[in-house]
Amino acid sequence: MPNKAACFATESNTGTVPGGFATSLSASGFSLVETAAGSGIFTGTFEVPDHVCQAGTSVITNGLNIKVNYVDFRDESGKSVEVSDNAGIRGNTGSVKLDKAVYPVPFGALNVAGLGGANFDTSSDSGNIAKDASLNGIFPLHRDLSGSGLIPSTGGLVGQQLTLPAGTVLVHARVNDPDYTLAASGTNFIASGVWYANSHTNVNNGPVAFQITRQGQSVLLATAGGPAIRGGHIINLNSTQLPAQNSTVWAHVSDLGPMTEISPGAGIFQADLPIELTDGPAGTDCPAVTNWDQSINGTAKFTTAQTPNNNAGGTASSHQGGRFWTPAPSGSNYCVRQGDVLTVTYFDTSDASGQTQTVTDSATFDLRNGVLQSDKSVYIIGSDMILTLVEPDFNLDSQTAETVPLDLIEWDSHAYKGTMGPLADKAAARFDLCIL
Repeated sequence: MPNKAACFATESNTGTVPGGFATSLSASGFSLVETAAGSGIFTGTFEVPDHVCQAGTSVITNGLNIKVNYVDFRDESGKSVEVSDNAGIRGNTGSVKLDKAVYPVPFGALNVAGLGGANFDTSSDSGNIAKDASLNGIFPLHRDLSGSGLIPSTGGLVGQQLTLPAGTVLVHARVNDPDYTLAASGTNFIASGVWYANSHTNVNNGPVAFQITRQGQSVLLATAGGPAIRGGHIINLNSTQLPAQNSTVWAHVSDLGPMTEISPGAGIFQADLPIELTDGPAGTDCPAVTNWDQSINGTAKFTTAQTPNNNAGGTASSHQGGRFWTPAPSGSNYCVRQGDVLTVTYFDTSDASGQTQTVTDSATFDLRNGVLQSDKSVYIIGSDMILTLVEPDFNLDSQTAETVPLDLIEWDSHAYKGTMGPLADKAAARFDLCIL
């Protein structure tokens, strides 16, 4: 059907400008190239558009047929003949999946040297934090070491931090949608903005959104699959619903950038989101941290400012400083707690029927009991002992092998009592350890 009217503002049959639309293959630069010298086989590739112009009307291509005709002006008999081939343009209904059904609760860390790399700054508390044997949001080493304080001021471990490093949970979300397998060869990406603020010209956030919910409250952590990595903040939604697609809220949300295909042609794309202790809805029983990681907005360091400029909301153009866009309500703090629900939402712009669709997956944050097991009940002196620590709370990243210090484990015998790691006093006992 010939076009008698334009569908788009910047159409051209001679070339395309950025953001413009081509009205023919020649304008897009399409050409047929011989695969090898003397082969007589010519190939060309082009990207099928999501919309085409038919009689002045923009029509979605999903569900249409595409046909190619070739006119051979001289076949083997010397006559002119036309040959053709066709295929259907079909969409796929996408899905999204988290790598776990249950995630451990993240925990923080102490910052011995002052502001610069941890949630709890001991220097701002007159040493009280350092003297405590436990602290909400911190994972201490065995009480044989930390019972007199998380950072001892006397004895042989003066100044040592007797806690684990920050337990940041790394979430892997995968989108299965072959509609984004566009490249003729090589790796594909999801790099499309679908959540926008104010107008279609400000499309910055990708089709995957992460949020943590607790009862009737939730926070929007970030999006993924946008055209580029974009700094922003965590948003307190004050409800369990995501903002409308054209809400101005999206202007303040960070984006992880394009989602990479796990292997060429797989049609499965992955995004990785780190979740820290502070990243959940506000609660009165959440730990009161002194520092917030502001790498979410492009600044690779911790800050004492919870929000931009430490104010009640910053300005629309302010994406520096702080981790949250608005401060926690009075008397409460932001944190991830046991029982919180992580939800990932994928906005499919064109499913199998050509319509938009939203699909989700969810997981919970939970604390599990650790178990210490030995391979035998009776050992001969000089024989090997195999100890196994089963602790799902340390499985922070499903795609990486975790390592924890042996000072979490206490050895208790008639000859010696103390932890098995390098921080314990081994004057009475020495362990030859093989970590498998």
